[in-house]
Amino acid sequence: LSAEQVRNSINRAREYLLNEQSARGTWDDMTDYPGGVTALCTLALLTSGVEPSHPKIQKSLTFLRSLEPNKTYTVSLQTMALCAGEPRKDLPIIQKNARWLSSVQITKGDRAGSWSYPLGQNVGGDNSNSQFAVLALHEAERVGARVDPEVWRLAADYWKKCQNPDGSWGYQPVNMPGSGSMTCAGIGAWIIASGKVGKPA
Repeated sequence: LSAEQVRNSINRAREYLLNEQSARGTWDDMTDYPGGVTALCTLALLTSGVEPSHPKIQKSLTFLRSLEPNKTYTVSLQTMALCAGEPRKDLPIIQKNARWLSSVQITKGDRAGSWSYPLGQNVGGDNSNSQFAVLALHEAERVGARVDPEVWRLAADYWKKCQNPDGSWGYQPVNMPGSGSMTCAGIGAWIIASGKVGKPA
């Protein structure tokens, strides 16, 4: 696989996403996560090199700014897209999202330090929601938002505690074999969180 093939693949995917955008600046969404797919597509386009000033990115950023915090996945992706787009302009929204993500982190019980679907405080954290929250808070801090150090301490302890004996991570923190994707998530989240509190990863 050559570098040129990789670049060509990225270019084709970028053009596909741009062509699939609706006139409202959105992409077809999952009904349970309104705005999530649009945030993911916007983030992918920005990461692939499309400038924030591109008219289609401007449309999607305008839509994303209208979303109110509701679900961990969507808020996390919205935050990362705004951080990659026009972070100075959107810092108030980014900070609001960072506060919301911090407020819904599980703080008690055997899953303290994780995040979940909006099932209520201290209920059912999982490693997928938790990874997205850590990534979003990391990007938020990088552009100037503030995150309570206690959030990072709890997250670092959580990711260390829920690693499987073979070094892997699974979707759930207990009684679940590891997978490649969740192990990548675990490595990244633990490195980020432990680095915030000065603990060796």
